[in-house]
Amino acid sequence: MKRILFITAFNPSKSDAGSNYTRQLLMELGKFSYVDLIVFKYAEQKLYEPQNNIRIVESIDISKVSKICGLLSLPTIFPLFSSRFSCAIAKRVNHYIHHNSYDTIYFDFSQTFAYSLFVSHPRKLFMAHDVIKQRYDRRNKLLAWWVAKSECRLLKTANKIFTFSDKDCYLIRDLYSLDSESTSFFIQKEAEEAVPDSISDYYIFYGNWNRADNYEALGWFLDNVYSELDDKFMCRIIGMRLPEEYKERIAHLKNVEYIGFVDNPYPILANAKALISPLHSGAGVKVKVIEALACGTPVIGTDISFEGIDEKYQKFMIRANAPVEFRTEIKRIHFSVEERRAYKQMFIESYINKPILKYLSDI
Repeated sequence: MKRILFITAFNPSKSDAGSNYTRQLLMELGKFSYVDLIVFKYAEQKLYEPQNNIRIVESIDISKVSKICGLLSLPTIFPLFSSRFSCAIAKRVNHYIHHNSYDTIYFDFSQTFAYSLFVSHPRKLFMAHDVIKQRYDRRNKLLAWWVAKSECRLLKTANKIFTFSDKDCYLIRDLYSLDSESTSFFIQKEAEEAVPDSISDYYIFYGNWNRADNYEALGWFLDNVYSELDDKFMCRIIGMRLPEEYKERIAHLKNVEYIGFVDNPYPILANAKALISPLHSGAGVKVKVIEALACGTPVIGTDISFEGIDEKYQKFMIRANAPVEFRTEIKRIHFSVEERRAYKQMFIESYINKPILKYLSDI
């Protein structure tokens, strides 16, 4: 059996796409590895319950104080990368490495990469969920230079880098002259089982709504598109942590319903007319778009919404960037149940590709 030290910046769970990927990856790793897990979590979160050959060796609560301490410990590193750092934890990481024969050290999310500066091991694997430089190019160009300097310094300490798309691999190569490899997301079993049977008249917004990229996109849609649609337009908003100001606004809108968290949203998604994704910022592959396509549901979205997704899936990737384009596509979109079932089968059969599992099992 392999031995892996796995350091993750977020509690593995179903609460959001990145944490859910970590949860599913751990399940797979436990089939052929012993995994020692160091997990950062917020105090109010229920701690991940390990299975199979996984054990939690450290659980660290994230707080404002801990983030400030991380920033002060590494003042030249951009705060996003130092927000989980602690000199004491770095010492304990080296203690685990010294007393265990780990085959690899897995750094999950960019927030853990700073520990690699203080860790000596021949196989340090980075899972870059996003290229952070691209995110800041779209949100705050004044800080992008600091982000790039920090990101480059950290990525150069890795022995192997994985991303979620060839697009991000090209970006890392162009920005930092570093090689990386792409791996696909897992598709939830519930999404695979959700088959379109009758297409309803509602549209779906779906995401983790405490992220500015997501709630700003929803606000943009309500301001620029919704007001010009007729009374027949209906939409449902699925996901946790929508800011109160948005809840209050939606409560006064006709045919707009905030459902909140749903344990299995995929049957609702599979029978929706389309997923709407009006993103104008962010980076990386958008997992909710992947999940919609896996349900056989078309997506009306911006160029950013479809970044990193192969063009062979473009039939159900309906591009709209301006308000008039969204209104036009919403009014004319139509796919039969048969078309959607055929697309779903094609997508699921061709999308899954897990070189990260092969790499870890072959070490």
